[in-house]
Parts: sequence; structure tokens; C-alpha cells
Amino acid sequence: MMAGQRIAIIGAGWAGLQNAATFKQLLQFDNLWDQSKIDIYDAHDGVGGTWHHDLAYHNLRIHSPVYTAEFEDYPFPDESKLSKRISAEEMQKYIQGFARGKGLMPMLRLSRLVQEVLYDEESHTSYLKVCQVKDVKSAVHLIATDSPDDNVEVVGPYDLVVYASLAGVPNIPSGMPGFESFQGIHLHSSQVKTELFHQIIRENKRVAIVG
Repeated sequence: MMAGQRIAIIGAGWAGLQNAATFKQLLQFDNLWDQSKIDIYDAHDGVGGTWHHDLAYHNLRIHSPVYTAEFEDYPFPDESKLSKRISAEEMQKYIQGFARGKGLMPMLRLSRLVQEVLYDEESHTSYLKVCQVKDVKSAVHLIATDSPDDNVEVVGPYDLVVYASLAGVPNIPSGMPGFESFQGIHLHSSQVKTELFHQIIRENKRVAIVG
């Protein structure tokens, strides 16, 4: 890698943190770490991505035993659970431990939503249009609308921008026939928290699941 690399990673989940750890390792190997910079942006208030409490639905667990989902050089701390499908909360804590263990915490730019990547052809670098968010609901709103200018910051330049936030925003299709006239409640799975789940059961609601 070249000296003075400035890298922006969008997303502080599984992929984003692994990217950051790998870039840091490569830069250290080439003795370029002290001259370089990595920033990790995420709209949420912590690491974890899909496993963060803002996105995790009721009783979410990983889909396979945890030994198949470990970071390569950061083993899951509880060996008694290696063959189990751990909860989203446990996975989020494990990912947070990885971020701490790899020295990634100072790179985090949390509660920062990247709205746009601005490429400068003359310098061959990129700038990020970033706004601060209070919670995931305001993040979703800001993606759909233009945020006030006083809430936007342009940061950079960066030599490389990595997009690692594939599931950061709930996707609810709105073009299906009858969707606009539907009188019931429509939710993304990430909005089905434990309290709401039990309310649905208590009230014996009829539920349709798409996907």
C-alpha cells in the first residue's frame, strides 16, 4: 500500500470492521500506519450492523453454529457455545469485542449517516457528505429526504471509500398493488421488537410475512 492512505469505510458491522482490521494490518506491515488514516462511519450508535439492537428483530439468532461465524484471528470467547446459534445480543457483544481487540474503536464515527460520496476528478479523491443522526428512525428519514444544511458536514479527502452497509436501511416495497390502501400495520422485520411481538400474540393478530 502507498504512504498516507486515507480510507473511509461506510458501515461498522461485520464486513466494515473486518475491512478496517485488514487495512490496518497491511499498513502496519508496510510501516505506513502512522502516516495513514481510517474512518468508519455508521448511522447507529454502536458497532454490529445487522446484530445491533436497532436492526435486530425479536429472538434473532445467527443462522449457523458460532464456530462458522468467528473472525479468523479472534475466536469466540465462550468455547461452550461454539456449536450453538447465539443470540443477536451475544453476537453484537462479540463484534464489539473484536473492534476493541483490534484497536478499531478510535476509528469509529458513530451516529453519522453518509448521504453522498462526492468524487473529485482532479485530485482522484472522494469526500463524504455526512449528517449526524439521533436514532435509526431519523436516519431512515434523512435518507429519504434532504437534511438541513446546518446538519451536514463534508469530510475528506479520502483515497479509498469502501461501502459495507448492505442491510443498514429497512426496505419496505411500496409499489405493490393495494399497498397504499391497506388499513393494517406494515412493518419491516427489524421493527418487530420483543414487546411488539408479544402484543401481536396477545391480541391474536393475523400476520402476513413477505420474504
